[in-house]
Amino acid sequence: MKISFKFKEILIMLKKILTLSLETTRVILSPLIPSSDKYLDLSKLIVISSLVLFCFLYFAGYVFPGGAVHYTNWASVIVDGGKLPLTVAQREVGLPILYILTGFTKFNSFIGPTVAYGLFGIFIVLCNYLAISLASKSIAYLTSLILIISFAPFSYIKFFYPDQLYIFVIEALLTFLIFFIWTNRYIYLYLFSFFAIYASLTRTSGNLLFFALIFLTYVIKRNGLKHYLFCLLIGVGIFGLNQYHRYDIFDLKNQVNTKPVGKGYQILYSTYMWMGDFGYKLSPDLGPNTKLLLSRMHEELSPSPRDSQLLKNEFGQTPPKFMEEYMYKYSTEELIEKVISEPGEEYFYNIIFPIKRQGIANSDTDDEFQFEIVKEIWTGYPLYIIKYGLRNLFLILFDPGWSNPRYSKAGFIRQGLEFVGSAYTFRAYSTDSVDHIGENAVREQELHQFRTISPKIQSFFISAKEWHVRNFRLYVYLSSIFIIIGWILCLMLLILKIFRSSFWENKFYEHEKIKNICLSIFFSSIILLYENIMTALFSQPHFRYFHITEAWRFAIIGFSIALMMELKPLKLINFSLFKKQDTRSRFFLHYKKIFFIASILFSLSLITFWVKDIFSETHGTYQFSFLESKYVNTKDTLPIDQITFKSISQCTLYKCTIEIPKESKLYSLSAAEKWQLEVKYQCKNIRNPNPKTAYAKFLNEKYIIEYDCYPN
Repeated sequence: MKISFKFKEILIMLKKILTLSLETTRVILSPLIPSSDKYLDLSKLIVISSLVLFCFLYFAGYVFPGGAVHYTNWASVIVDGGKLPLTVAQREVGLPILYILTGFTKFNSFIGPTVAYGLFGIFIVLCNYLAISLASKSIAYLTSLILIISFAPFSYIKFFYPDQLYIFVIEALLTFLIFFIWTNRYIYLYLFSFFAIYASLTRTSGNLLFFALIFLTYVIKRNGLKHYLFCLLIGVGIFGLNQYHRYDIFDLKNQVNTKPVGKGYQILYSTYMWMGDFGYKLSPDLGPNTKLLLSRMHEELSPSPRDSQLLKNEFGQTPPKFMEEYMYKYSTEELIEKVISEPGEEYFYNIIFPIKRQGIANSDTDDEFQFEIVKEIWTGYPLYIIKYGLRNLFLILFDPGWSNPRYSKAGFIRQGLEFVGSAYTFRAYSTDSVDHIGENAVREQELHQFRTISPKIQSFFISAKEWHVRNFRLYVYLSSIFIIIGWILCLMLLILKIFRSSFWENKFYEHEKIKNICLSIFFSSIILLYENIMTALFSQPHFRYFHITEAWRFAIIGFSIALMMELKPLKLINFSLFKKQDTRSRFFLHYKKIFFIASILFSLSLITFWVKDIFSETHGTYQFSFLESKYVNTKDTLPIDQITFKSISQCTLYKCTIEIPKESKLYSLSAAEKWQLEVKYQCKNIRNPNPKTAYAKFLNEKYIIEYDCYPN
């Protein structure tokens, strides 16, 4: 009896230990486990995505790539007045509007746009969850969690092109479109229309999106015609205002010789680039404009490529070694033959791009002339666009990372994956200058906060980067499988509906939920395919354009899994196992809205901390604090007094300019090459102002001191 009693006690104790262990495990894993309540799921996603955003705010470097200055100039011209050159006509007004709304033009600072881009990253995650949760909250949570882990919503928060804005706007319009499909509430149709119109004003590839989607939505839903017509009326009105704005800001009234069709050189770029891959070449037989291009090419490259003004202008900013090996060594006729039979980026940017019907480009190109050449290539080689379009479409969908790299004759090759968060930094990557914007902008772009963080945290981020790069292709292939499965299931249901409707209609397709899931997959796929077709036809299937579409791919993946769960023959997992794991306690249920508000405050506090930190390091007065100054040469040392320096101006985080009065006795020493100015200094407003030593360069009657304000 005693043994039996003790054994019973032991079993009770083991049960308590097991229960406690399970509860502890449940608490630890609760961020990874879906809830049965929407507010708790949203709260967890906000917290997790905010932590990832916080990491990217510190670890990612600012990128201001070639062409980014077009958008900042556009915003400044809208505010201050003026005109823009025709080369900017290839851009859209969406990003300049965001710059204005976030205070960039008022404060000459990138902090506002960066915060907006960061918030967009969080909104992308939340939109993904809210859309898929209409089919299944559990699946919505898990796919949103994987979306965060993919880093797709945050990769471009410091990349000052419209990419991040465009990803968010498309994700928002897709979410509201799906809400409209499921609820038939017209407020969502209007919200969808707003974001679709803004998408059309953000990137060239989005120009047709609004009209295509509004037409398809009406064809499928076929109700509320007046609401669709009103949305169309709003869209036409806004596009009309945009055309008037472009007419005014590009001064088209006074453009006599050429007017921008908008995208001539961009379309010519993609049309020209792949001709050699499929055995095609430029020929005067294509039409009068192509014939004129080749004639003008011969004219501009004469008497020889080395002596031609066209190549001396360095439109492509190509390294001299490449120019010597692939351009200068050829005769005019030989180089033209290379250009037309072996297409490449350097040939396009240095030779084809700047040639106009009369003269060569300076501040603008002959966009209309370039578009006429494109039309002749399309009509002369009608199968060519289909061939390269299908190849590029397959690659961007299922095997991204291919391109024709610059400064190379390697041709169309697979590129290594660059982890956007760390591979891009302002000093290493950006090509456009921000000096004209202002001192604050320069300091912000030069600051790479990753260098100021402890080595242990740096190593963690480097490990995350390596893990991301190592597993990226596996992630692409697995996600592609789920997308294909979703497409196949929808196609099967459509076939069953058409050919065996009397037997299957009540069991499968006519179920309202299944119908809505299929429509959600359909519209998500339309947006994905539309964007990828634009990429396939007018750009290259490299990683940047794949990253743009990742969030939309997750919408298809989530709904595809939800469809699999709804079809009994394909039911694989009982997602009810995940429910109520962290909501059994009445405490969570009772205070769920408080937790939701707390998660928002937590997110805002992290962003505020970063804003305060970068503001303290890049704004305000950056005094150059001297500790000791002396002139030195190989034998002698001459101490000097700090007051001999007249003024300090244009200090950034890396450089300071010091003027010395000409009447000073030390001016002659400054001009003497045998003397050097050695300065020990301290940087103010820097987290670790260690004393450092620098040697100043005397240039144009001023000293230039380059210094490092970061800890070693």
